[in-house]
Amino acid sequence: MEVTRLISVFDLRTERLVEEINIDHIDFELLKKIFKPPSSDPLMYNPFDITEKEIRQLKKILNIEFDTSLYHYDLDCYQKPKSEEDEKGRMSSDEIQNLWRKVMREYKVGQLVKGKVIRHENFGIFLDIGEGKIPGYVDIINISDEEFIGRSGFPPIGQKVEGVVLVLRDCKVNMSLKKSHIGGSLC
Repeated sequence: MEVTRLISVFDLRTERLVEEINIDHIDFELLKKIFKPPSSDPLMYNPFDITEKEIRQLKKILNIEFDTSLYHYDLDCYQKPKSEEDEKGRMSSDEIQNLWRKVMREYKVGQLVKGKVIRHENFGIFLDIGEGKIPGYVDIINISDEEFIGRSGFPPIGQKVEGVVLVLRDCKVNMSLKKSHIGGSLC
């Protein structure tokens, strides 16, 4: 899996994402020295809060100013989008409609579905739930039964998970990973 790494910049007051800075040009081994990932995440797929110590090290190699009085910084990892050459495999509108009909036949609200985490966003995660073409979406409030989890509580990219279908609408499969939902309260 090819990935891209970004520094995500969030406004402390509104908690909104204000900028993403691509840092793919930084050698991965150097990033590992700066962030010291845990043995459970040696490829640094999970998000990292960027601390003052890491900011000092990043300032030496990046030409950007960090202002921790106004912004919070995270190191994030995303699966790289396909290249233009891969666009040949892009689906037509008829293929999308056929795929959506298949989804509507195969998936029902309340059904347990297995998938693989393919992307983290500030608002939730995306899953591949079928053939690399069917995306599932899990809103941040449906990832865990815990009252609040941040991005650091998301399942890692590439991890297989099981969830329950909440909504099928507008070519979207919205799901929940909450144990209280999977346990049958929606079925």
